[in-house]
Amino acid sequence: MVGHKLPVIWSPEALDDIDQLWDYYAEMAGVGTADRILRQIGQAVAVIEDFPQRRTGAR
Repeated sequence: MVGHKLPVIWSPEALDDIDQLWDYYAEMAGVGTADRILRQIGQAVAVIEDFPQRRTGAR
């Protein structure tokens, strides 16, 4: 299935965790930092969507 991409499905708990992460970093380090961290999480998830079989080498 070349070119077929399955989206990551976020559980309600995962979305709550993301909200809590943003709140924590916004309070501790500022809104810009919170936004940057969530953007980095989004980029990592996009890689998983594009390459679900990819391994990082870490075990």
